[in-house]
Amino acid sequence: MGMLRAFLLRDMAILNNAEILAWLGKGGDATEAELNLLAMLRPMVERAVKRRVGYAIEQATYTHYLPEDRRRGFKDPELHYEDVKGDRVIVVAGGPVAEAANLQLPELPVRSVASVYEDVSADGGQGVSDFPASTLLTAGVDYYLDYTTSGLSKSGHLVKCSSAWPAKPRTVKVTYTAGYTHAELTDGIAADIKLACLVTIQHYWARRGADGGRTIKSESIGDYSVTFAGNASVALPTEAKRLLQPFRSYGDLM
Repeated sequence: MGMLRAFLLRDMAILNNAEILAWLGKGGDATEAELNLLAMLRPMVERAVKRRVGYAIEQATYTHYLPEDRRRGFKDPELHYEDVKGDRVIVVAGGPVAEAANLQLPELPVRSVASVYEDVSADGGQGVSDFPASTLLTAGVDYYLDYTTSGLSKSGHLVKCSSAWPAKPRTVKVTYTAGYTHAELTDGIAADIKLACLVTIQHYWARRGADGGRTIKSESIGDYSVTFAGNASVALPTEAKRLLQPFRSYGDLM
C-alpha cells in the first residue's frame, strides 16, 4: 500500500484526509514527509477544537452519572471572564448550588434521551442495588429535555418538571445521544467546526519551518524537520476561534 493511499484510509472523526489534502491543494503530489507532518498535525488540531467547544463533537451515545459539580459557571478552565463586545459574553462564577431544576448533560448538542433514573441512595452506579427499575423516570411527566429545535438541544439541560434534581453527586443516571453527524459536519449545521479544523491545519501548514521557533521547533520527521513547542499541542488561530464561538459550551449559563 502506497503512503498516500495509507494516509487517505486513516480518517479522523471530524475531517477525512482527502478533505485536508484538497483544502491544502495537495493530492497525488504530496510527499511522504508532508503526509507524515499532516498525520501528526491532524489529531492535535482535533483535540484543540474539542477543548475549545468543550465536548466530543461527533455523535455518540453516552451514559453519565450526574450531577458532576453543582456550581454555576462553565466548563472551560482557561477562561474566567469574557467581555460583552462582539460575540463574547460575561461569565461570572458563583458558589455551590444545593439543588437545581436544570441538570447539565456534559456532551452537546443533545439529540435525544433514552432513559433517566433517579436514585438518591445510589453510589455512582457502583452499588449493587443502584438504580433499580422503580427509579426510572418518565419523559414529559418527571422531566423534559430543553430542545432548541426538534431533535436538538444546544443547552443540554434536562429540566425537572415539579421539583429539583438531587444535590448528591452521581445519583442520576442518564443515557442519551449527543453530537453532530458526519453530514452535519460536512455541509450542515456544524460545517463551521470542520472549517475551523481546516483553517487551523492551514495556519500551521503555512508556518512549517518558519515562525522563528516560537510555535514550531525543529525535529526530524522523515526527511522533513518540524515539531511543536510545548506539550504537543496547538493554539487555535483567531479565525478558527471565531468559527467555533457559536458551538461553545457554557454549561449552566446556556
